[in-house]
Amino acid sequence: MANKWILCFPIYNLKISEELKGEYQIEQVRFVSADKISRIRNKIGFKSPISSYVKKQKWMKIFNYKFFSKAETYAIIKTNNDGLVSLDREFKQIEDSVFILASSQFFRVDRRRRYFFGNPYTDATLNLQDEILCYDIQKDLFESKGIHFPTCEYLLDNKWAKYIKNHFFPYLIKILNKDFGAINENWKFSIRNAAILAGKSQLTHKIHDSFLYNMIAIESLLSSKIDDIIDNVVGMFGWMTNNETEYWAKLMDGLYKKRCKYVHTGEYKDINSDDLANSDQILFNILYNICRLTKVIKSQSDIINLSKSVSAMKLLNVKIKRALHLKFVRGKKISSPSRHWME
Repeated sequence: MANKWILCFPIYNLKISEELKGEYQIEQVRFVSADKISRIRNKIGFKSPISSYVKKQKWMKIFNYKFFSKAETYAIIKTNNDGLVSLDREFKQIEDSVFILASSQFFRVDRRRRYFFGNPYTDATLNLQDEILCYDIQKDLFESKGIHFPTCEYLLDNKWAKYIKNHFFPYLIKILNKDFGAINENWKFSIRNAAILAGKSQLTHKIHDSFLYNMIAIESLLSSKIDDIIDNVVGMFGWMTNNETEYWAKLMDGLYKKRCKYVHTGEYKDINSDDLANSDQILFNILYNICRLTKVIKSQSDIINLSKSVSAMKLLNVKIKRALHLKFVRGKKISSPSRHWME
């Protein structure tokens, strides 16, 4: 069915440099710099020059309407949505693409200096400002204390492109934009979903919610059972610890117990910045290897087979060797929660 509409969503706090030609494509969503839209209007699908629509439509002239002035970047999608009665599907497309793009910060950008971007549809709070009114009983006076969580613009430029070369993100985009050839659709969905969760983890202000998003993403790629998660993590990274696989068992078991406690009781006070840093590192390296090695790791079954071969090596007391060109990128732990985090 032919597309009937072109929808343009303002994306706040995101800028795309001319170094990247002012646009970036994620699946069906095209992020375009606002000042470039009029120059590529044929490519986008607008039939007439942008300026001509103010003359064509009376209400625009009356209100002195200025096109594409709300934000520096717009997310543009085409849809055959008849009548635009409900935009739930389109909102979801935008939301997913924003979180996928946010995943390019994951494990690369210090969580205390994250870049928040998006719009109200993505649930990404761009700027938090609040006031606490404090009443001094003895002095009979009020004081105002402000809380401000500053945000910086997320800039996509050559420097950004250089930094993400050793990240899962460029491989992920090739998978999603079908530049890697045929990939099992179920496995592709799992990878995509894990990346979205990584983006959500990056954009939330609460440590325990970031941690939970990470753990759900890990489970979606490996297993929902802790014993299988441990086996699969050992299968992928056991070589890192010279056969000391108990390290991974203890680490993952501890993280999983905190995840379960939060999910089943709502209690999250035990979840700290070290837990978040560890789950960040595990999730990043799983995605990094899966997205890089699509010809070898074609499904969750290939990870399971890898864990079985490592289990056999352990049984035979053979030193675990790195397999499949696997890599492990170390990160720095978050030393302590900062004012950018809300407990």
